[in-house]
Amino acid sequence: MTLLNPVEHVSWTQCMQWMSRLGLELPSEAQWENACRAGTDSPWWTGEERETLFGKINVADKSGREAGASFPTFGDWPEYEDGWVFHAPVGSFPPNPFGLHEILGNVWEWCHDGYRGYSARDQKDPVGSIEGTPSRMMRGGSFIDLYTVARSGYRKAGKVDDQRNILGLRAGRELDP
Repeated sequence: MTLLNPVEHVSWTQCMQWMSRLGLELPSEAQWENACRAGTDSPWWTGEERETLFGKINVADKSGREAGASFPTFGDWPEYEDGWVFHAPVGSFPPNPFGLHEILGNVWEWCHDGYRGYSARDQKDPVGSIEGTPSRMMRGGSFIDLYTVARSGYRKAGKVDDQRNILGLRAGRELDP
């Protein structure tokens, strides 16, 4: 482990406490998806086809299977090999067009939002209320997931006190335009 490894085993509650102390914040789900897509409208910032992901994301793959990992999700892309059994240090894969490394795969990333649906009408940067829901949004997938989960639009709920090695964060801060 080095300082380049992602923060993991951190709950949403811990993220909120530390981000506040440091003048940072978790992105909203909409902000996270915009950053992940990096100006694209495809399932992955790399394109429409899974082959565009080769060498660009860390998901359940041949590396983990050959190392004897017991992930239940090795899936239907048996030839994919990213070289990592668990999470990879930041910068192990090329950045997306916005310069963000390992935004898909590696570790799930907490978002600020509560886990709720959104209305069908267009909204600008909607934020799911955290009131009345014990679950929060996680995005991006992890090293134990299939490539189909590690995509720009995939949503997953997590409990606020959940702490696992597949769960981390991507800190952000407000910018003056």
